[in-house]
Amino acid sequence: MDVTREKQQIILSDFVNRDVFGYAVLDNILSVSVLYYRQGKLIHRDVDLVDITEPVEEALQNYIAQFYVNYVNVLPKEILLPFEMPMLAQLLEVKTVTPQKGNKKRIVELAIQNAVEMLEQKRLLFDRFKARTIGATEELSTLLGIPRADVIECFDNSNIQGTNAVSGMVVYRHGQPSKSDYRKYNIKTVVGANDVATMKEVVYRRYFRCLQDDLPLPDVVMVDGGIAQARVAKEVITSLGLTIPVVGLKKGVKHSLSAVIYNDQDYPIKPNSHLFSLLHSMQEEVHRYAIEFHRKARSKSAFESVLETIEGLGPKRIRKLHQHFSSIQEIGPQDIEKMISIGIPVALAKSIVDTLRMESDG
Repeated sequence: MDVTREKQQIILSDFVNRDVFGYAVLDNILSVSVLYYRQGKLIHRDVDLVDITEPVEEALQNYIAQFYVNYVNVLPKEILLPFEMPMLAQLLEVKTVTPQKGNKKRIVELAIQNAVEMLEQKRLLFDRFKARTIGATEELSTLLGIPRADVIECFDNSNIQGTNAVSGMVVYRHGQPSKSDYRKYNIKTVVGANDVATMKEVVYRRYFRCLQDDLPLPDVVMVDGGIAQARVAKEVITSLGLTIPVVGLKKGVKHSLSAVIYNDQDYPIKPNSHLFSLLHSMQEEVHRYAIEFHRKARSKSAFESVLETIEGLGPKRIRKLHQHFSSIQEIGPQDIEKMISIGIPVALAKSIVDTLRMESDG
């Protein structure tokens, strides 16, 4: 069989439609490369990455079988394989060949090379990802001289002139946000705009609850604020008999992250470092989370005030509405029957709908 190279592609002169498979393995990741030869020419190539738990030979055979089950209408006349798979030929009723030398072997080697290159790209991407995440937490622990910073809980407060004060806590595990662990707090004991007192309350509530319910503790407690917030958070942690490192995120002259505060000492952060990227993302995330919660709390408070102005709608009926509607703000004409079914008089139900609609439009 004659073979020529055209634009670095192997062209076969027998004009047979064939698919060529190659593979490579890294840890539990199988890279599968497919070359599609039609009329002797390479017309397309694909590479796929799959997680495997079974032996490589079994995993590759299962992959190829499933590949043709999904694409049964495009079976080629011949399949070239990196090793023999007799069961595959019987299953697909297609000729399979495991070439040992010559031009077909070169094509299989090309498919294998493609699979290896894809795995190498994935390894490089993983290394970069690891540097941005796990590497950044290792930078933090080294910078501060603490054992580890795998799990970080970060707090931020939000209020407008002391009203509807709330706090948010975000959690990062190995440098990545763990959103199922996020927590929101309505501030209960602080009157007015007092960020330090707010931080004191929320940190106490969080870690008293951890002790009470035997919840896992973080490696680092982080607060979005200066030395005053970091100090009060550390005081609370110490008063609870805990020894968790407490770190403050300090903003510079341009209101962006400039340093971390630990034990009343500033540790400058290089702007182009992986650690800066991680801490900046945490700062942005906890701020976004707290602001979003504050907006919802403020909106809910505004609607609560509106409900209190509706004649005939007292505290008991307001509580009943909250029990049966996930969002009071979204109550509309379609909910009148439901309100009637829970004991709200018809006229009052219509008044609620009209009042909420006017509030929304205004």
